[in-house]
This record gives sequence, structure tokens and C-alpha cells, in this order.
Amino acid sequence: MENNEVKPIKALIQCVSVPDYDLAAQILNYLLDKKELSVRDLTKVLSVSYPLVLRVVNDLAGLGIVETSKLKVEGRGRPRKLVKINVSKLLEMLDGCRKNLDEAEKILKQKPRI
Repeated sequence: MENNEVKPIKALIQCVSVPDYDLAAQILNYLLDKKELSVRDLTKVLSVSYPLVLRVVNDLAGLGIVETSKLKVEGRGRPRKLVKINVSKLLEMLDGCRKNLDEAEKILKQKPRI
């Protein structure tokens, strides 16, 4: 059961054609609350595999919705990939979705009903 906060984000993600929009919405929902998380932390809170979360994060980063950076870990080991949300890009996409949906509504209203 998804909470009411995830639904609007999920709708936005569907509008901008992100693959696996359900997981993308969950990731963004956590990032809105936590500001920045590692991919590893996201896998834990979402109970999803690292490769799947990484793929969705990379898709979101490609669209500019999230930004990634590396955090060097002390001692041995790979640096952690940190993820944070780009709210201004999301707002820009939301404006674009609104315009497209308004246009689609105008077109549909002009068509005869069957």
C-alpha cells in the first residue's frame, strides 16, 4: 500500500517517462525527507537489490532529477555513491507536464465523442 505522498511523485515520474517509475517515486520520496542518501542506504530502506536501485538512480541522474557524488570511506573499500534530489529540475519537469497535459486536454475536448 503506497502512502499519499508517493502518489503525486509517482504521477510526475510517469509523466516524464522514467523506467520503473514506482521505484523511482519511492527513491525520490526518501530523498525528499533525508536530503541525501547513499545507494546502499536506499537498498536497505527499500529492500531492493543494489543493481536495481543503481540503475534507477542512474536513470534519474540522466534526466537531471537527482545528482550523485562519491563519499570516500575510511580505510579500505569503494567510495559510496551519494544521491540527492534536484528539486528545481523536478519543478521544471512538472511545469512541462502541466503544459503537455493542458494541451492534451484541449485536443481531446475538440474530438467528437463516440
